[in-house]
Amino acid sequence: MALVDDLLAHNQSARKRIDPDALAVMDQATQSLKESGFGEGIIRVGDTVPSFELELVDGSKFSFDEALSKGPGVIKFYRGGWCPYCNIELQSYQQMIGEFEEAGIWLLAIAPEEFDRIGATIQKRELTFPIAADPDQKVARSLNLVFTLPSHLISVYEKLGIDIMRTGDQIELPVPATIIIDKNAIVAANFFDLDYTKRKDPVEVLNAAKTLL
Repeated sequence: MALVDDLLAHNQSARKRIDPDALAVMDQATQSLKESGFGEGIIRVGDTVPSFELELVDGSKFSFDEALSKGPGVIKFYRGGWCPYCNIELQSYQQMIGEFEEAGIWLLAIAPEEFDRIGATIQKRELTFPIAADPDQKVARSLNLVFTLPSHLISVYEKLGIDIMRTGDQIELPVPATIIIDKNAIVAANFFDLDYTKRKDPVEVLNAAKTLL
């Protein structure tokens, strides 16, 4: 699977460049999130996704209800344009966007960022599928995807020059989940891993979504 291989290659390369003390903090933060039981509250298969409407970079609106009237779809939550793993994943979806469209499966990515940051990601990565801005993370919160970064991890990110958008004293991020929704707004599949370096290959996501047609 191309995406899995690309993410693994990046992770291995990055770990060689990052200071061991910083790596230890990053690894411990991921482990602590797993051990906290946070993942147990995330929306599950069979649950209903609440209706929402979000603005896109071009000023238009993405209406969840309107999208569902066309059929099943996929919502991809990502951490932000600063996250290399998210960028690799987004480009992987871009390579397959024609297959999603041909199958009649709509795709929406949602970022916890403002329009300027999302626009920069779209332009730099040459993305053609819709990405919605949700800086308050209302949609991600409704699905219990949002968690708070520990302060010691924020310090490590800042030392590494990682520019995460702040919306207050704390930094909150969504778990980079990929949710497949049927035409009735029911979750048919939810792919997520509390280890942000791991993602589901879009080929598998598309194949799972096709079963709803």
